[in-house]
Amino acid sequence: LNRYSDALEQYNYTLGLDHTFLPAVEGKGWTYVVMDKLKKAHRAFDEYQNLVKREQKNIPHLIYVAARLGMSDVANHFLEVMQLGDAHDSYMPSPLDIAMAFLGMKKYDEVFFHLKRAADDKIGKLYVILWDPVWDEIKQDSRYEDLLKQLKLSETSQIPLTVPAD
Repeated sequence: LNRYSDALEQYNYTLGLDHTFLPAVEGKGWTYVVMDKLKKAHRAFDEYQNLVKREQKNIPHLIYVAARLGMSDVANHFLEVMQLGDAHDSYMPSPLDIAMAFLGMKKYDEVFFHLKRAADDKIGKLYVILWDPVWDEIKQDSRYEDLLKQLKLSETSQIPLTVPAD
C-alpha cells in the first residue's frame, strides 16, 4: 500500500491527542524504518523506551535500528541484555523478538533459527512476517519457503489487505 506519509500523519494526530499512546509511538517508529529514515525511527523508539521506563520492553526495536545505523556495540549490548533478561521484569522476549533483533543485525542464520522456534512454539504473532515490510529481505531465502511450508502456508496465502475505494 505504501501510504507511509498518511500513516505518519495519523500517528502524529493521535500523539497530538495523547503523546503517551504507545501503539502510535511504536507505529511511528516502524513506519520510519520502512521509509529508511532510521535516525527518526531511533528517536521514536527512544521516546517509547522513555515512556515505559523499562529497558526490556522495547529492546528488539532498539537493537534492530541500532544495528542498521551501524551501532554494532550498542546492538550487541542490548541483545545480551535482552537474552539474559531481568529477574524482576515480567517481559520475556519471544523467539520472534529475538529474530527481529538478529534481522536488524543481518544475521540470517540466527533469524531463521528463532523463526523456526516461534513456529515450533506456535506463536501466532509469527504471521506478521507475511505482511510486514520489515521482513521482506528474508523472503528470497529458501528457508523462508521452508518456514511457510512448516506453517502450512504459501506466499499466496498472505492476509488480503483491501483499501476502500475513495
